[in-house]
Amino acid sequence: MNYLPTFSDENHKKYRAILDSDIIHVRRPDGRDIDCILHVNPQLKQKALAMVYNPTNRQISKQLKLPLYYSGLTDKALIREQQKPPQEYSLDREYMVNIAIDMLPNSYSWFVIEESPQLKIKKLQHFYSSSFSRYLFFISNAINTSPCRT
Repeated sequence: MNYLPTFSDENHKKYRAILDSDIIHVRRPDGRDIDCILHVNPQLKQKALAMVYNPTNRQISKQLKLPLYYSGLTDKALIREQQKPPQEYSLDREYMVNIAIDMLPNSYSWFVIEESPQLKIKKLQHFYSSSFSRYLFFISNAINTSPCRT
């Protein structure tokens, strides 16, 4: 007997926000190969969540191409299958990422996609450096435009 993971109530509560977000049908359901639905929201911690189904009576192992354009990710993504440790993937020029899937017959799995921590640090560094630059510009303009007192 194979153990098939379930998307429990606990997971549904944990990922409620992304599950209520926009949906992209990655692969059309035809009953002959896998079916994949991608939930995306660039405003959340979980930028995307892919639900992958295998409706066939055979095991399927293949590369699945996920379109992450609407997730807001541009360079790298952390992707983890269910509760496994995340792996970092690079996005191609079309904001797509290839993940290897291995699906048992009549099973499903999910992949959580988040922003890479290195990218978060770069964004914060850019924000603070540009904010500081704007602050210095504001101060220098305020000093230069103030009336001279003699």
